[in-house]
Amino acid sequence: MTVLLVSHDTGFLDNVCTDIFHYESKKLVLYPMTLSKFVDIHPEAKHYYELKSSDMIFNLPEPGRLEGINSMTRRILTLDNATFTYPGASKPQLNDVSVKLCLASRVAVIGANGAGKSTLIKMLVQETSPDTGSFWKHHAVRLAYVAQHSFHHVEKHLDSSPVEYFQWRFGGENGIDRELGDHVNLQQTEEEKNLVGKKQGQVEKVVSRTKGKRGTLEYECKLVGMTERHNKRYTLEQLQEMGLGALAEAEDIRQATLAGGLDLRPLTTKEIQRHLDDFALPAEFGTHGKIRGLSGGQKVKLVIAAAMWNRPHLLVLDEPTNYLDRAALGALADGIRQYAGGVIMISHSEEFYNSLCTEKWLVESGRLTIIGEAQEKEYRAGGGRKVIEEEPEEEKKVGSNINVSMKRTKLTNPKTLRPLSKQQIRKLSKLSKAAGVSFDDYVDGLTRESPDWKWL
Repeated sequence: MTVLLVSHDTGFLDNVCTDIFHYESKKLVLYPMTLSKFVDIHPEAKHYYELKSSDMIFNLPEPGRLEGINSMTRRILTLDNATFTYPGASKPQLNDVSVKLCLASRVAVIGANGAGKSTLIKMLVQETSPDTGSFWKHHAVRLAYVAQHSFHHVEKHLDSSPVEYFQWRFGGENGIDRELGDHVNLQQTEEEKNLVGKKQGQVEKVVSRTKGKRGTLEYECKLVGMTERHNKRYTLEQLQEMGLGALAEAEDIRQATLAGGLDLRPLTTKEIQRHLDDFALPAEFGTHGKIRGLSGGQKVKLVIAAAMWNRPHLLVLDEPTNYLDRAALGALADGIRQYAGGVIMISHSEEFYNSLCTEKWLVESGRLTIIGEAQEKEYRAGGGRKVIEEEPEEEKKVGSNINVSMKRTKLTNPKTLRPLSKQQIRKLSKLSKAAGVSFDDYVDGLTRESPDWKWL
């Protein structure tokens, strides 16, 4: 039997193929040998084994600071002793799983088909909830999810241009991603719906979220039939006990979106196309073409670009290597290496995940084994700038009261979405001194409405 393979997986090709067709001068030339032997006699082809891009670039945007997170390895999402069973199944798909993710995470989820890898991912992105155990996510985390069958993100918009798709997806109230509802379970049961807005004094909606006197997050709720001055504050635990946890999650998403500045980011053709350029989708296809006319690889670029519009702190990729050619895979790998947020991926391409991931989660028979760990390191912001920069000695003295961890995450002005200069950080440091609080606490208290930004 003859098998003709087209693949970007060099390891797979080397193990399987006995003959190589090579495209040369508009002709297919047959070489009766393995790929590695072909490269031995054609050294110029060694780049086939290198997962990097020489000219194509993916610029993943910097996620920005998370309140209270001063280390790249501090947890921002956890599952503890989580068990999940599909309805009607005789045994759990996942049993007693505990994991954590941080900004430094580079995780590959590996295992046989049907082992439970996608089930685990769905719990992490809140598409499903564990039957037992607990899930926790930092209230300000922005998470991006590119599903295994990523084309479903755009299949309802085939006659729109990529720019028009962006304008639809992020053109709602406060710039919130319209597709979040497809994978974040914010739906209430009929019983929970009966607890909201039906009777006098019941919670009608959550209107804001603030910190209480002890630093605990509190959700201000409008009550049915009552004026604003009768609004009540509840903690997350109290709302969950009342069956209203979905309302708190929706408010967390709204606040995280605002913190990312999406309500201020213009959805103009120019701004969107500039973003698409960062993912190698030029105006010919991004502005002037229709999604229907894009190749499989171009659609994947569009889906990844859309996922990164909200400047996520965590990027979740389910089989990201599908449809991407070697150059695009190299660009994605380089982009992930420079990205200052956490990444977790399901991939069957050992070449891809081994070049990126310091941590592997092996899923077997419903159990999870963790191999390796997240590593603190110097990440680079978009455009290749270092996130951690060595300062001259005199600069260190002038700004000695600036928390070093601030430089790690590169403070960003939420109104302009641009990193602050050292001079602006020093001004904020003086303001924190005048306020009599630490630099960390002062910055944590800033919001996009704070007047402090006007003084920079």
